[in-house]
Parts: sequence; C-alpha cells; structure tokens
Amino acid sequence: MAKKRVSDGMVPIYAKITIDNGGGSKQICTNVWLRPENWDLKDKIVLGDKKYVGEDNDRLAMMRLKLKDVFKELELEEKKITAELLKKQYLSAVGMENGNDEGPIEPILEVNHTLLETIDDFIIEFEKMVDLGHRSKETLKHWHSTRRKCLLHNTKVRKTF
Repeated sequence: MAKKRVSDGMVPIYAKITIDNGGGSKQICTNVWLRPENWDLKDKIVLGDKKYVGEDNDRLAMMRLKLKDVFKELELEEKKITAELLKKQYLSAVGMENGNDEGPIEPILEVNHTLLETIDDFIIEFEKMVDLGHRSKETLKHWHSTRRKCLLHNTKVRKTF
C-alpha cells in the first residue's frame, strides 16, 4: 500500500504492476493519500467519509482502465511485456514520461476514447462498486440516464449533417 507515512497519518497508495512468467513487478504512485484504516484491501478501494473518497476511487478506476489499455496495446504490438515496459508505457501515455512517479503527482490522462466509451467504462467500474455496496443504485441509474442522453444527442447531431 504505502512506502512512507506523513505526520498526520496519511499514506500514499501505490499501484503494483505484476506480470506473470518472469515479467517482474513495479509500483506506480497513484497520487491518492489516505489513512490505512480507510483502505479496503480486498476490494482495492478507498472507504470512509472523507470528502474526496469518490474522486480517489474514480482516480484509481481510471488508472486501472488506462493500465489495461496500455497492456492491450502492447499485446497488439506483440512485444514481450514486462512490468518495467508496462510502467514506462503507462507513464508516457499519461504525460509522465520522465518517470517521476515517486510522489504525489496529478496525472494528465491521454484521451483515446469517445465520450460514450468512457462513460461505458466508468459505468462498468461503478456497477462493481454498487455490487459491493460502496455506491448507490440510484446514482448508477443517473449514469445510465446520462449515457442515454449522450447517445441521443450524438444521434441528433449526426442527423443534422
């Protein structure tokens, strides 16, 4: 979870990349800080009533998605995937190619998806949190409604051209 603790008891969360079959493992700072008792080790999410819990969980979900995307890209290129290579490619994809991932930083995610694809990915992660009881089913309904409205708007815009 963390390499260091600050005076107020907060610790940084690190994402661990592990590749089977000799690919090794590496860590990346997530820029999420919390008290250790607010980390759900099983579900890998932030708990508690902290003001930014939703934002922290969203950041972690986006990191997972981006790491999966980078992994898929490397698979398509048929490269031998190692934890070091995946970390390097991920950092490059989010604008941190200098490798400065040792402390809290604000990642800038590269936009590779349409809005609907991004909403779909977010809804999938959100549904998992609803199933675990960490998010509301009512809020999930709002996300589905937002998706429908975006799809409807996209359809209307295309018909006008």
